[in-house]
Amino acid sequence: MTLSRSCCAAALLLALAAVSGAAPRQAGLPRRPVFKAYQDNLFPREAPILAGAWSVQPAFPALRFQNPMGLTSVPGTDDLLVWEREGRLWRFANDPTTTTKRLVLDLSAECQGWHDSGLLGVAPHPRFVDNGLIFVYFTAVAPGKPSGSAERQPATEIPNRERLARYTCGSDGIADPASQVILIDQIAETVWHEGGGLFFGPRDGFLYLSVGDDARAGKNQRLDGGFFSGVLRIDVDCRGGGISHPPVRKPLPEASVAEHYFIPNDNPFVGRPDSLEEFFALGLRNPHRMTCDPVSGRIFVGDVGEGAHEELNVIEPSDPPGLNFQWNLQEGSPTKPVKVALGVSKSPLLSYRHLEGRAIIAGHVYRGSEFARDLGGKFLFGDNVTGTVWYLDESTTPASKHLLCTVPDGPGPNAGANYCGLSSFGVDARGEVYLCQMSSTAGAILKLSRQGPPPVALPRKLSETRLFASLSKLTPSAALLPYEVNSPLWSDGALKFRWMAIPTEARIGFQASGEWKFPDGSLFVKHFELPRTGPGGRPLANTRLETRVLVRDANGYVYGASYRWRADQSDADLVETGQSANVVVVVGSKGTPDKVQTWFFPGRQDCLTCHTRASGGVLGINTRQLNRPFRYPSGVTDHQLHALSAMQMFDAPPTEASLAALGRLAAPDELDESVEVRARSYLDSNCAHCHRPGGVHAFWDARYETALHETGIINGLVNNSLGQAGAKVVAPGDWTRSILFQRISVAGQPHSMPPLAKQRVDRTGIGLIAEWIAHMDDEQDEPLPGGWQFAGIGLQGGPVQAGWRKGSFYLSGQTADLWEQADSAIVAHASPMESGQITARVLSLTPTDAWTKAGVTLRADTTPDAAHAIMVVTPGQGSAFQYRESAGQPTRHTAGPSVTAPYWVRLAWKDGAVIASTSNNGQAWTEIGRALVSFPGPPLPGLCLSGHQSQAQASAGFDQVKIEPYQVP
Repeated sequence: MTLSRSCCAAALLLALAAVSGAAPRQAGLPRRPVFKAYQDNLFPREAPILAGAWSVQPAFPALRFQNPMGLTSVPGTDDLLVWEREGRLWRFANDPTTTTKRLVLDLSAECQGWHDSGLLGVAPHPRFVDNGLIFVYFTAVAPGKPSGSAERQPATEIPNRERLARYTCGSDGIADPASQVILIDQIAETVWHEGGGLFFGPRDGFLYLSVGDDARAGKNQRLDGGFFSGVLRIDVDCRGGGISHPPVRKPLPEASVAEHYFIPNDNPFVGRPDSLEEFFALGLRNPHRMTCDPVSGRIFVGDVGEGAHEELNVIEPSDPPGLNFQWNLQEGSPTKPVKVALGVSKSPLLSYRHLEGRAIIAGHVYRGSEFARDLGGKFLFGDNVTGTVWYLDESTTPASKHLLCTVPDGPGPNAGANYCGLSSFGVDARGEVYLCQMSSTAGAILKLSRQGPPPVALPRKLSETRLFASLSKLTPSAALLPYEVNSPLWSDGALKFRWMAIPTEARIGFQASGEWKFPDGSLFVKHFELPRTGPGGRPLANTRLETRVLVRDANGYVYGASYRWRADQSDADLVETGQSANVVVVVGSKGTPDKVQTWFFPGRQDCLTCHTRASGGVLGINTRQLNRPFRYPSGVTDHQLHALSAMQMFDAPPTEASLAALGRLAAPDELDESVEVRARSYLDSNCAHCHRPGGVHAFWDARYETALHETGIINGLVNNSLGQAGAKVVAPGDWTRSILFQRISVAGQPHSMPPLAKQRVDRTGIGLIAEWIAHMDDEQDEPLPGGWQFAGIGLQGGPVQAGWRKGSFYLSGQTADLWEQADSAIVAHASPMESGQITARVLSLTPTDAWTKAGVTLRADTTPDAAHAIMVVTPGQGSAFQYRESAGQPTRHTAGPSVTAPYWVRLAWKDGAVIASTSNNGQAWTEIGRALVSFPGPPLPGLCLSGHQSQAQASAGFDQVKIEPYQVP
């Protein structure tokens, strides 16, 4: 339910009138709920931390390796790969009792180990099961020329090639040495600072490689030399087209090799003169280990320092492209990033001095199950010299590290530096983390072990929280106070129910604008459900997904816990680490799933991604959101701010006279409000928890109370242009150059926003932002192009309009449907044509129903029952080719692919024969159907919109509209 500003004001005036009248006002809540802080201490006063004594133990006691340098899983299997520094790659079963390992690849004859060099990185192709491809990064020398041993360290200045190569494994899983294909062969001068992080991006499928500076100062802070001091990103599948392109220049020295791969088109330095376009980031000294968390998409880079500091650097999915981590201009964490000539300067997330360690080893975010209660969602890392293992705590400012345990040195001779300690972390297919212990004689793969008491516990089940008097009916306890917000956060279409609980003797710090201050021990509860439908669209019982609890802790911040509902909906269990699951939303006639939706259940660490310190941790409970009437369980409707004031919940409650003047947000469908008010409200509720001062590394402020000209939104600078020339946060009148619009319009992509827990795009929100952008530069629409006309067809529930702005069309209004024998629609059309084809991209669609239609049309005329054809997309029913063969006849339907805006549609016609097609890129077209339509004369080609709900406003945007001569498909 949403209320216009005028309706809200009227309701408030009625409430105030009741207060001033003779009869006492009937309160929405007769008394303040009684609540003891932290739910009577069922929830800890501080976020649960690790407890007990941690150590490491052999994970595979019967297996030994010579200087193991890394571990990874074999895609599609439960097997593991371990590689040794001196050039051997082994495969074995992920079973603690295993006693055998198989040699997959032996590069020892040409791999220079025994130093800061050797076989450093291995990455099986994501489709390894199908193609058998495996990629390795090693220090290559001439066959038979590796030098050194466990007793004798080789010289540092050994000419070599830092080689990235591909091998093909046979059906037996063994690599064929003759299958070697060299992708990169970088001539290097030393065996120091080689880098070695190697992985395939879980979202984009590109191969990432971290490279060091070859212990040469002149190889830092440059893109015009060789592949040194940074992170490379390449497309080993050579996909081409709009995705990638061949390399345009070779690295130096000239005899270096770069071939058999493409460069992603959105790499940050593509097109920059005299630059190696492979670079994704730069400014690193020796990034020995680099990993990517598949859940969050964050890339962690451990950069081994020189004289003073070790660095943990992070590339966030939301970061600007081309980060520069400042080496050799700066080491450690300065008070502010230094100025750089290349890329975007960024300081490390965490650094530590050499009193604590001297060689950082980046690890992984723990996503396993064995220690999920303790470590779920935490990043683990360590140090080679001290053997220390830490977990990262990002709830502090700045981020900090906490000791877990130490890794003992391995046995045997050790020539040189600490080549007997922790070398790497690895992760198996189940998310369990392993540690590699170096040794020239008996290297081992270790795992964590915990003894002693468990950590301070959260309630394990929702029923144990005592927050609900009845779980089966979802009846909240008497301590929970329900509330509603004006502009909800988009949550993949879920239904949400909200409650808060404030300690009885405490008060909320009220603010007319900005964020309220909540007392320690306050709890906030949000419950999520997805609607379900059965055969014929018959509504079924909603599926309970999760119930989240946010706790205001004793340190002025918050921590969260999510409880995932069981399949039988009887109870919900604590989620230790982030996880996804498919949820059935449409049940077929035989009781089988017809449609599923992926839902992400956040772990405790994931909660802090949105509940930021800059936002105060508590989201959506403030004046602008709660400034509205609410029907309380008592049956009484009262204004929420008035009700809270009456219960003495505020430290400085607003006066009754001031309530009507307080600010409020507007929902996207509050059509009494301006487009700007609704769009700004949408950005406040969906973006402002991060996009605000002190939030993410971005240049714009999403808070509603910030004056628009001060937000940095209009023509604002962007971190990532997505390859779009002239990109801005919002480019008035131009969706294509508006990066805000582009990022909210996609889900499941590296650049989608928000970056976490978004599996579906918000079509209503996209349409609203598109409408705002379209109207932003001019108060009035431009006239339609020459020869174009606008018509409202059939009965309309309100005003309808068509506009044209900078090459894009815009239709909006309240209409019923293009269906059966008569139509209710909005049409913009060109002059009649005997034959031809009309093409358009439906760029945005603000729907009123799952069957809201937008696309291209041919009509005999603008009467409601005219012969016509349409090729449309909808928000919930996919695409469709529909036509009426002659005036007054029923409409026929041919289903197209299950797509929605943005998408291309086309109609071609000649002699009454109509051909309908769709495309995902405007180039490759798929025919959906053909029909013979009896047009009495040349038809009118154009664009159409029907809302399917005549009492609600639908809108659509179209671009790349072309009317051309008929072409034979």
